Amino acid sequence: GGSGAGGGMSVKPNNDPERVARTIHISGIDTQVTEEHLAQYFGVCGEVSAVRISGDGANQQRFAWVEFSMLESAQGAAALDGQSLGTQQLKISPSKSAIQSNGLASRLPVPSVPVAATPPYPYAPPPGPPHMG
Repeated sequence: GGSGAGGGMSVKPNNDPERVARTIHISGIDTQVTEEHLAQYFGVCGEVSAVRISGDGANQQRFAWVEFSMLESAQGAAALDGQSLGTQQLKISPSKSAIQSNGLASRLPVPSVPVAATPPYPYAPPPGPPHMG
């Protein structure tokens, strides 16, 4: 026997079928709605890993993609089809492609890597013990 590892270099990461399956496409995005709003709104379905809003706010033709960490979350999000967010009614459908670039800031929860706890206050702590003398 030999190792039959095929060259997987031809698969583009942005069209990863698993990511596509975890991504929903939304039309009817209110002009006031931001990526953060969508992450919070769809956070009830499960952990949101990426959000992207596209389209022209002036013409109110705005679309969004929300990618979840879990497939079940994306399936559950379909139940929010027809709900209102802002002044618009959301139209949710399965996405045909994965999100190319994440519109969310990098302060989304990262996979469990032991990092120092971020203080809840907005200013940074002093860089070290105060100098004596």
